Amino acid sequence: MSLSPKGLDHEKFAVSFQPDKIIFTSKDQGDIHYTLHLGGKSGTIDFHETTRGADGQKRYRPLFSMRKPDLEQLLREIALPATQALAGILRPLRLGWLHHRSIAVVTGLLPTEQEIPAITRMRKKRRLAIDEQAFISNVRAPEFLEEILEGPDRVFTLIAMKRRIPRQIGFGFKMAGPSGSPRLFWVKMSDLSAVVQHLRSLFIRTASRYNIVSSQGQR
Repeated sequence: MSLSPKGLDHEKFAVSFQPDKIIFTSKDQGDIHYTLHLGGKSGTIDFHETTRGADGQKRYRPLFSMRKPDLEQLLREIALPATQALAGILRPLRLGWLHHRSIAVVTGLLPTEQEIPAITRMRKKRRLAIDEQAFISNVRAPEFLEEILEGPDRVFTLIAMKRRIPRQIGFGFKMAGPSGSPRLFWVKMSDLSAVVQHLRSLFIRTASRYNIVSSQGQR
């Protein structure tokens, strides 16, 4: 019986999943980590920074805190505008259009759920890490564009050549339609970047109304 991972391990960061918290550590920031406490008995969702001083003592700096019952209302407020913004940048994708503009398809950079076990390995503390060689082997450019219609639903990368220099122009999506037949969509990189910035501002603006950490609060 395989053990479930308790975190992620990357060369630049590590993430630990615990029953009531998630801990993020940046490996180039020294003895600093960030904790998202998911409520537990306190009923308060808390995000804070932890540092260890030269004296060995831990110090906590609260960054965000909200009452757990308010989370549902926060998600309701941002769900509709977020869905509308993301749906607004989704474009139908035709294989003929890709061929006419000499746009290549690359699969594997964003692996499917079925591909993840083959490209990851369990490291110490049961953290999941990407096997670099397996990951590279999983990345491929289909010889025929029609190949992306086969296999599981997935996200793939669209690459255009300009003056012999490859440039990512967006992401494509293959998903099954209501009748089970495959359908293709794509999003342009510039549209995606704009929406991400918009949603980031929307979340910060909305969440700030529920933040119960005072500007001078200390933990």
